[in-house]
Amino acid sequence: MSRTQYQSGPEENHYHNSLGPDGLTPIDAALLAEALAGLDLDQEVNQTFITNLIDNSTYLEQTIILLTELTEITQNTTYITNLITQIVAQINGKKGVASELATLDSNSQLTSSQVPTAVKTRTIEFIIDGAGSAIATGIKGDIEVPFAGTITAARLFADQSGSIVVNIWKDTYANFPPTVGDKITASAPPTISTATKSQDTTLTGWTTSITAGDILRFNVDSATTITRVTLSLTVTV
Repeated sequence: MSRTQYQSGPEENHYHNSLGPDGLTPIDAALLAEALAGLDLDQEVNQTFITNLIDNSTYLEQTIILLTELTEITQNTTYITNLITQIVAQINGKKGVASELATLDSNSQLTSSQVPTAVKTRTIEFIIDGAGSAIATGIKGDIEVPFAGTITAARLFADQSGSIVVNIWKDTYANFPPTVGDKITASAPPTISTATKSQDTTLTGWTTSITAGDILRFNVDSATTITRVTLSLTVTV
């Protein structure tokens, strides 16, 4: 960055003596005019600046330097980029802000890889209740998923030891209702076998992608003893 430098001391009187009729040297006037023009101020504001600066050479020197810098900032994207880099360096390590600032996407938003996993993780839960009796087989209900994502795990939690198989069917709102032909679990539906819980993080053969607005239907293929179970799907958005 270029700056206009002035010396103090023995040469200070020479500086004062060389002031023009308006209190400014030709060099100062040119620099001030250029800096003010770069700020795109109206003529009245320009004149106010000049009037306030004429009688104070020290303040004038500092203002010319500052205005010149401001002009460079508004006209030089490389300077702005370097400035951001310096800011990032100063806050590096503070809550991970540095990397986020440095790599915002074209919409000034964090990229998916920068968002913590915990923030991107959601759960879809569906409760099947036999009202005190062993859960019967068949369709138990539907839910709409209002966000897009990928299923990464399926878990079942029962009220007591027993066995149950819950299948999941998925289709679009336009094609409602989902049918058995729309199952997403392949040959590995969520299953409890003589236990109170189960989890599957492999999801072999599953169709794991979800589009915002998809409808999920839950069907009990088989069940014994269990009277209440919660199916929980972990989804990364």
